[in-house]
Parts: sequence; C-alpha cells; structure tokens
Amino acid sequence: METNSKIETSFSSNSSPYSLHTSRFPNESEYIHENLQITKEMLKVLLSSHYFIKYQNNGHRSVKRVFFNASLQKLTLEKDKMNSKFIFTSDILTFENGFSDQLSSVLARNEFSHKVYGFKLVTRKRILELSCSSEEERKVWILCANQLVRIVGDWSSNNGLRKYWDTLALNSQYQKEINIMQTIVANMKIEMGKLQHEFGLNKNGIVEGVLSETILKVEMNNHKDDEMAVIDQIKLLDAGTIIFHKERSVLNNSLKRNDRNNSNQLIEREFYLLYGKLLNDHMKDVAIIWKNILDYMCFKDLLSIMKINHFFRNQVKKKLKVKLDWHKLASAGLEPRVISWKLISKYFYNMKPIKLGYNLHPEMIEEIQKDVYRGMLDKSSEIEEVLVALCALNPDIGYCQGMQIVTHFLIGLIHNSHEVLGILLMLIKPPFFLGELWKDGFPRLRLAIFQLEFLLKLKLPELLSHFENIDINLDVIIAPWMLTVFTHFITQQNAPIKIVQSIWDFFLIRGWPALIMFCLSLFHLSYDVVIGASLEDTLDFFTNSIPFDKITENLSRFEVDISLLDELEKLYYLKLKQ
Repeated sequence: METNSKIETSFSSNSSPYSLHTSRFPNESEYIHENLQITKEMLKVLLSSHYFIKYQNNGHRSVKRVFFNASLQKLTLEKDKMNSKFIFTSDILTFENGFSDQLSSVLARNEFSHKVYGFKLVTRKRILELSCSSEEERKVWILCANQLVRIVGDWSSNNGLRKYWDTLALNSQYQKEINIMQTIVANMKIEMGKLQHEFGLNKNGIVEGVLSETILKVEMNNHKDDEMAVIDQIKLLDAGTIIFHKERSVLNNSLKRNDRNNSNQLIEREFYLLYGKLLNDHMKDVAIIWKNILDYMCFKDLLSIMKINHFFRNQVKKKLKVKLDWHKLASAGLEPRVISWKLISKYFYNMKPIKLGYNLHPEMIEEIQKDVYRGMLDKSSEIEEVLVALCALNPDIGYCQGMQIVTHFLIGLIHNSHEVLGILLMLIKPPFFLGELWKDGFPRLRLAIFQLEFLLKLKLPELLSHFENIDINLDVIIAPWMLTVFTHFITQQNAPIKIVQSIWDFFLIRGWPALIMFCLSLFHLSYDVVIGASLEDTLDFFTNSIPFDKITENLSRFEVDISLLDELEKLYYLKLKQ
C-alpha cells in the first residue's frame, strides 16, 4: 500500500491535560504497522482523559471528561463520578469536523464561538456534538478515534482491541530492541532472586536491627528534653539490680529445702514486684511506646515479640483481644493461620472442640460419602467423620453440596478433625450464618441475592443492567461462591490457596458482611471484561477466568455498613410476608 504523508502534531499543556512531544501520526488511509512510536502515541491519546464541551440543540453546554477504557471497548463521557455515560466502540460510526447547521446558527450569537473547535460523534442511534479549545487537539483526537473505529471491524473479541494494538507494535523493526530489553529484565530477575535469598538468610538479624534502631529512636525522642530524668532512671535501674541480687540471695537461703523450680518461680515473682515498684512510672512510658510500635507489626511478628518476656506477652495479648486490631492485621495476612484462626475463635466466638462419633441416617451418610470420595481422596475419612458429626448435631440443617469443600479446606490447614468440627459449629451461627446458607431452600443465599442486587444498583449499576439484558440471574454466579465460602476457587479455577486463605481471614473477623464485600470486589474486577459480552462469554468468564490477584487490595472500596445489611434483611423478610 502506498504510504501517504503524515501529520506532524504537537500538544501543548494549555490545550490538554497531558503533554506530548512532536509525534508522527498516519493519515486516515493508513493502518498502524510501520512505527512503534506511532502506536504508542495514538494509544496515549485514546487512553488519556480529555475535557470536551458537550452541546444540546438549544446551545446548552456541559463539560465532560472523555476517555476510552483500558481495553478500548467503550468510550466514557463523565460529568462527575456519580454521573457518567458510555458508548460501546462498536456502536460508533465516525467522528467528523464541525457542528451541525442548527447548532452553528445557535452558537453564532455567542461572541466566543470563533474560539470553539467543534466535532460530531456519530453513533448508530444518535449524533453527539462536542468541542475543544485547540484545533490541534481536535485534529489528533478525530484521527486516532477514527483509526480505532476502523479497526473494530477487523478485531471484535472481548479483549481484542487492546491486544490488536500491542500485536501491531511488535514488528521486525523493533524486535532487536525488544530482545535486548527482555535480556536485561531476565538478568534483573536473577539479581533480585539472589538479593531475596540473601535477605531470607539474614531476615531475623535485619528485622532485629531495624526494630532495635526504631525503639531507640522512639525512646530517645520521648526523653530528649529531659536528660536528667534519663540519668535518674539509670541510677534507679542500678539500684534495682543491687536490691534484686540481695533479695535473691536471701530467698535462696530461705528456700533451700523447697523444690528448685518453685524456688525460681518465687524469686522471679518477688523480683517483678520489686522491679515494678522501682520502675512504675518508667514502665508506663515504655508501654505507651510499645503500643505504638505494635500497631505497625503483622501477626507473625507479634508472635515473635511474645516470646521475649512477660511484659511483651501481656502487651500482645491486650492487642489481640481488640477486634478492630484484627481488621488491620488481616490486610497483611494472618500467617500462621493455625494459630491466628484459633485465637479469633477463642477470643470472640467461644469455640470449643467437640467430640466426634455421632450416628446419622444411612441415606445422608451415603450422600456425604459420594461427594467426599468422588474428589477428595487425600482427606476423605476425616472429612466424612466431621460432616457426619456436624449433620447429626444439627439435623435442622442437614447436608448440602459445598459443605464437603469447606471441610476439606479447613482440614488441609488445621489437620485436626475435632478442631475443624468446632470451627464449623461456630460458623453455622451468627455472625457467619453458614447454617442458614446450607439449609434446605438456601434462605440465606436468597437474602444475599437481594442484598447484592441493591448494592450493585448503588455501586455498579451498569453491570447489573448488563446481567438483566443478557437474562442472567445473580444466583447462577454467586451460589458456588457463597455455598463454599469461595473455597471452590482452589479446585475449579486453580486459584492460589493463599488468596482463599486471605478471604477467610476477613470472613472470620467480619462475618457475613465480608462475603458480601468480596462478591462486590469480584464483580468490580470483572467489570471491564464482562460489560458487552454475550451470555455464554459472561458465564464462561465467571466459571473459569475470575481475576483473583487484587481481590483483597480492592476490598476497601466496597466497605459495607452492617447496619445497612440489617435494614435490607428486615426489608427482605417483610416482602416475603407480603
């Protein structure tokens, strides 16, 4: 194909929220296949935000932030975060220079009309009229957007547009540079691996050094204006040590006939009483300092700190008995979970191990065995034992598919059938409500659908409209999520077990609201891919391709007030009665 002349374009900071150096763009008769820089610059134009003025026929104006999404599948016109509309790229026919005759006559009466550079967005259903303050910006926007519109016809899969641009960029002219960069990246990964290995070998020493330095700085900062007080405390420490040695000698002589271990315990107790009297004020300051330091530690570090002495054990125990502190710890992970989950159960839900060995109806045992031995041979006998006991203790709940997957997940982590049964007996009650979720008729699942539909209308209305347009019910998507508490992701979608464990960290601390929050987070992560997809592609995505990587990072955006869920629950049961 004959190469036509190309446009020299320069963007200034005055005309657009972004700034580019002089770049070369193809004219309207060319595809992008000659220069990598051309592709990058056009992508930058399409993915960046542009502030255009949108006009109605009567001349009424409003400012819109206009941009294509990351997959280039839709164009968004946003007035503010709560008021935005989008147009699918496949529905756009073309972009044209100038206004319509009707709007031009209306704008002719405006003294600033000569400074407005208008263009038309022509779709299958209507024509939108917009303008920008720079002729250069209009020219480049129309060129890039029309290029994209032409490509839509050649590539129409879900992620196709962005992939198409990237594919065109990988041409022979730049392959050598790409290979060099790949080599550099590979070498960097090797070096990072070595550094990580060295860090792993010296981790304890590094952490201890950093911690000691932090403590020293904090303590010095608290006492930097009172040097005499520090000197007095040192003298007091010395005096305490002398008195302690004398007291220990007296106690040793007086307790020679007693058991040696008891003697040591008594001496240690007497020492702490004396030490506490001498350093009472000082220890209060230290406790305040350490309380601030402990707030920045993960659960694993807190366990290590507890081993130092009695003082640190008490400080950590106080912290772990505050449920709000567990919310912070969960965001960093609760490893080792064998300990953390037991502590959560002990401190907040009074979970006690229950004996196994209960009788159950033979038909239900047979149903349990079919599900367990079909796909869980590694832990089959333990899972069967736990489920039989759970169903026998709760005949009103019975057994349903999903219970065996949750049990398998817990046994794989805790390795103790008695404790797993105790945890499940805790989970079937409020604030977790798994018993209501697993009951015949799945009453809690129906409530979850009602709550999620309301929240999706508030937070992701376009996604809910998409589900309605393709005639898909929420229960088809969320039933396996809720009934297995997301554990089926490990076997069905090969999700990393650490991701599912992190979901359970929040679930054990927050209860039912955590399940709703994670459902909303997953819907948000799937938004760009699912919008505009067919019924088959949507179901296939939720069955096989859910993005797990950022599920916990994204959770804070979908914080749900428990009082709102309570009100929705009242409304749901009120509607059922009607």
